[in-house]
Amino acid sequence: MPDTITPKLSLVKPEIGASSDSWGNKLNSNFDTIDLKVVRNTIQWTITQGDDNISSSTGHWLLKRFNNAGVESGTPVAVNRQTGDVALANALTVAGTLTIAGAATFAGMTVGALAATSLTVSSTIGATGAITGASLSVGAGAIGGGALTVTGAQVNGNGNVTGNLSVNAQLSSSTLAISGASSFSSLSASGTATFNGAANFNGTMGIASPGNIAQGNQGSILFNGVQPFISFLANNAFGGNFGMATDGNLYLGGWSHGANTYRLWTTKDFNYAPANVTSVVTSIRMALAGDANYPQSASVGESFAGSSVTGIAWGGTVYTAMQIILRHRYVQILVNGSWLTAGYV
Repeated sequence: MPDTITPKLSLVKPEIGASSDSWGNKLNSNFDTIDLKVVRNTIQWTITQGDDNISSSTGHWLLKRFNNAGVESGTPVAVNRQTGDVALANALTVAGTLTIAGAATFAGMTVGALAATSLTVSSTIGATGAITGASLSVGAGAIGGGALTVTGAQVNGNGNVTGNLSVNAQLSSSTLAISGASSFSSLSASGTATFNGAANFNGTMGIASPGNIAQGNQGSILFNGVQPFISFLANNAFGGNFGMATDGNLYLGGWSHGANTYRLWTTKDFNYAPANVTSVVTSIRMALAGDANYPQSASVGESFAGSSVTGIAWGGTVYTAMQIILRHRYVQILVNGSWLTAGYV
């Protein structure tokens, strides 16, 4: 029987009873091939490929790393013998698209694009492309870089998104910070939600507000900026912005209003004294000054200077002079508890 070749590594199997002068070279060549192609241990890495017991509950595939001093410094990759789950102990960097068919848990990851059925993040995901998935769970980590799109999302801890966030189902978060444009079908935040970019809510938004309006710090949602505002669009027919200017007053304007703003007046404008204002008007009245009798031949005069005429009466006959009586009242303003009479210049 002539020499045969193994199917996987193409090793030479010398013919039995032959190759008397060449079998040594053939075996040496086989050993070189094995040494070159078969994964082996080095001073930097060791690979444990499980055991030979088919019913073993352990026997995991392990890749271990050694530092420059030759001391074992961790197991970056481990494959479970029973489930086939792959555990990554360190950050994962993917230049292209990473597709995950099942659940995945990451302590850290940098990826160009990620498509996942289920994704759990306990640390940080840095993405330069899009992140899409049916379910997203973020512990106390961050998602940043590119766009994030999920069809069903749950953020159980703190979520930070530095790119755009688009959620087609519900996003639940205790604390959420987004610096890019955002679009939500439904958002539920039990803590603080911060939007540094545009946020569009196509469905419901439930935010649990701690404390009260008069508290000394922010509530659940903070709109921050030189003139922070929110926008309203009525059935795609009329749009407007509503926000606060640096003077502390609320304004409505912009969009369909054009480049105009209209200040909202509140009770503080009628009964409130800013720090640099000492006089406060709290009431106004028309006090009686008196009645003045003007004969028909009288010249122009002011019986009660600075008053306003609020009534008139007249009398007389063709045989007597016409008499006109005018009632005068003063305009008075209550300032800091004292009535002041308005005059003229």
